[in-house]
Amino acid sequence: MNAFDYRAAGVGTVTFDHGMHAARGFACLDCHTRWPATGAQLFQTQKQSLISMADHSGDGKCFACHNGKLAFSTCDQCHRATGHP
Repeated sequence: MNAFDYRAAGVGTVTFDHGMHAARGFACLDCHTRWPATGAQLFQTQKQSLISMADHSGDGKCFACHNGKLAFSTCDQCHRATGHP
């Protein structure tokens, strides 16, 4: 499984690691279809992976699980400083 880096508008690069999520027991369809644990289709396709600042205050997309209860929710665990603007 691949890891993808996303430049996050000046707040550090976010790396999404599919393999790490799979190692924790998640399958592709858990995030790419309507998953019973969250009741939401988090990402329609692999290409719909970008999130906005507005998404950070809701419980959709990454934050359906990264809410401080199911998984960590601290900024610096996803946003890594890269030295790039």
